[in-house]
Amino acid sequence: MTEKLIHVSVISPEKVLYDGNASSVSLPGNQGNFTVLRDHVNIVSLLDPGALVISEGTDSNEEVRFIVDGGFVEVSHNKVNVLVEGLIDISNVDLEKEKKAIESILTNIIPHEKRSKLETALAAHRLRIELSQKK
Repeated sequence: MTEKLIHVSVISPEKVLYDGNASSVSLPGNQGNFTVLRDHVNIVSLLDPGALVISEGTDSNEEVRFIVDGGFVEVSHNKVNVLVEGLIDISNVDLEKEKKAIESILTNIIPHEKRSKLETALAAHRLRIELSQKK
């Protein structure tokens, strides 16, 4: 069975967040989402904020789902190393907290110099809600 798998490591600056075998891993590349399977061409890619989905077996119900804040991935010889700035386990997203954070952002008067940072935060909260509802 292991001959059909790839090895996936997800690493933050602080620690290893995931390390195991998988049948595939889907990533939010900066040029669009993509999936890595066994014998994928060697690549290095930047990652945008989005969903990181690791399929641990041949059954698609065996998935580990995360939200990443960005980073990059290296694929080489059936090993996938994902380096992330931040990561959230989708199963731990508190929908009410995310909705309240969005409302707070939208109801505050936003000075122009803070708008970009707040728009990024707003997009992150919306993404967490969207992805957590796909469980």
